[in-house]
Amino acid sequence: MNNRRRAHCFFYGTVQGVCFRYNTQSLSHKFAVTGFVCNVTDGSVEMVAEGEREEVERFIAAIKEKMDSHILKCRTEWSEYEGVFSGFEIAR
Repeated sequence: MNNRRRAHCFFYGTVQGVCFRYNTQSLSHKFAVTGFVCNVTDGSVEMVAEGEREEVERFIAAIKEKMDSHILKCRTEWSEYEGVFSGFEIAR
């Protein structure tokens, strides 16, 4: 069954300058997801991930587990799958 979705996440805490984007991109290779991760000027990290909802949920859980000591809060908004990404990149 096709349950593709898009998750738009913002991670708050000490998430810049700690290899958060690199670790997120590295983790993405273990999951069937596409999207991007980037720093935001307010000190947070933004991420968009697309794929089967369960796979995206596992990806987000893996990020939270790996970067647990740096994340104070994660806000996630779910929306329709758009299919605009061909891989998972670190955006500038």
